Amino acid sequence: MSRPIITIFFVILECLVINAQENSNYFIANTDNGQYLVYGRRFLIDHPDNACYELLEEIRLTEGEQFIVIQVLDDMENGRGVIIFDKKGNQINYEMVQNERKKFYDHYRCCVNTRELNGKLYFWEYTNTDSGEDYDCYYDSQTSFDDSNMIPRYYIFDPETSNVEVKTLQNNCRSLFLDDKINCE
Repeated sequence: MSRPIITIFFVILECLVINAQENSNYFIANTDNGQYLVYGRRFLIDHPDNACYELLEEIRLTEGEQFIVIQVLDDMENGRGVIIFDKKGNQINYEMVQNERKKFYDHYRCCVNTRELNGKLYFWEYTNTDSGEDYDCYYDSQTSFDDSNMIPRYYIFDPETSNVEVKTLQNNCRSLFLDDKINCE
């Protein structure tokens, strides 16, 4: 094969790999200048201070109505953190949420569960009701999760006002969400 044909072959192959990603509209690009979220344009990813990861290698990307939530995973697919962008390409600073989580939860740097609903971002973690210990997500891929004695604590974050509301569920309510709606108040 001639050199131009081989080059064209590799360019086509690279395009196919990019399009084979879970959400081909968005992907992470690694450059010498840093990591970027790419969709239409590229947006530099600013890694939060004291994050539980260094680079984005394994991710799970979710596109919501207003936000793009990038769950950062380790090689065992355990949750290591989250990076959030609005649809305009602005990275959301959720340091206020982390400051609240630090008051209650030992593993706040690593176990960052996040979901968008109705223009707000919901963060949560679990506490064991029997022992009072915080659940460590580091072992998620290696153990089965028994939520019968776990109570979630939610942090409802409004990025427009930077307001954080902390909510610990009570009684028989084990999940704040049901079919994309608030399940219990």
